[in-house]
Amino acid sequence: MRGSAGSVAVLYVYMHSSFGVICLVLAISNFGVSLMFFTWSALPVNLIFDDRVYGEMPGKIVGMVALFFLYGCEYSHIVISFNRLLNVAFPLKAPQWFRRKLTTVLVVFILILSFLEITPYFMQQNECYFTYGFETSLWNFADTDCGRFCS
Repeated sequence: MRGSAGSVAVLYVYMHSSFGVICLVLAISNFGVSLMFFTWSALPVNLIFDDRVYGEMPGKIVGMVALFFLYGCEYSHIVISFNRLLNVAFPLKAPQWFRRKLTTVLVVFILILSFLEITPYFMQQNECYFTYGFETSLWNFADTDCGRFCS
């Protein structure tokens, strides 16, 4: 009981800073990437479904979701770096700049940019996709002009 209460107290204090909130977005994105890769790569999906499922629509959707989380990780790292830079360069003014409103804007910015980066995969599902190759055990972009551009 005491351990759970301590964890909640630490999370409550930790998430009150903009750095903590952005780190939470990064942690959720990392968990999403790990979950997608674990369920699609490590588990024997080919025993549950047919081998063709990797290159068809379910595989493409899993690839889109994995890329969304992956781009969320990348943009979270950029925002965290920006936050740390301002905190080191301006230690007295930075806490005034990174209030709840700016932190919310930055989190929404991360989510919107991540979504915008996967929109080509929705529009051209036969040309642009990111799937897991069961034979090679690698995640691959489509071997098309769009796939080469996105990779």
